[in-house]
Amino acid sequence: DGVSFSDEERLRVRIKKDTMYFHKVLRLNYTSYDRRRQQDIINPATKADIMMLADPADRNTHSYYYARVLSIFHVKARHAGSGGKYHHLEILWIRWLALDEARPAGFVPRRLYQVGFADANDPEAFAFVSPDNGLRAVQLVPNFVHRKTNNKLYKSIARRPSEGDLDWFRFYVNSFVDRDMFHRFTGNGIGHRST
Repeated sequence: DGVSFSDEERLRVRIKKDTMYFHKVLRLNYTSYDRRRQQDIINPATKADIMMLADPADRNTHSYYYARVLSIFHVKARHAGSGGKYHHLEILWIRWLALDEARPAGFVPRRLYQVGFADANDPEAFAFVSPDNGLRAVQLVPNFVHRKTNNKLYKSIARRPSEGDLDWFRFYVNSFVDRDMFHRFTGNGIGHRST
C-alpha cells in the first residue's frame, strides 16, 4: 500500500516471545458475481497464487496485483514503549509477480495478461502483507514458449522443492477460470469494484 517504515520504527516492534506461528492454509472469503459467499483455500505447498486489488494510483495499467504466497503465519506484536497489549497479526510472506506491460492484453487485444516473477535483486521482490489484502486465488498457466529459468532467483527457500530451483519465465493469468473471475476482469459483477 506504499507505506514504508524506517529502521528505527521497525526496531520498536516487539513480537511476543520472538515466536511466529505457521499455518498450512489460508481461507480467502469473497463474494461472487451473483452475490454468493465463496471461499478459496490457499496452500503454499500446492495452490498459492493470489490476486489483490491494485492501488488506485497504479490502476492506469492494470486493476490487480499478483503474488505467490510463500508462507502463512501469525504473531502477537506490540509497539515498544506503548505499554499496550499484544495484538494478533496475521501475515503472508509473498513473492511478487510483475505484469508484462510490453505486450497489450485484455479483451480488446484478445490476449491474456502475462505476469512473471519480480527480479530477486529488486528490494521489493518479496513482501509481507495482510491476508485481508487478498481478493481470491488466481490460476496462473505457465507460458511454455519461454521455458523455465533461474535468472530472477537462484537457489532459494522461496521455491517448492518440486520446482528444482527453476521458475517459469512467464505465466498467463486465466481470466476465464470461472464465471466470477470473468466478471472481475470485465467489471460486470454485482458488488465488484469497477476494474
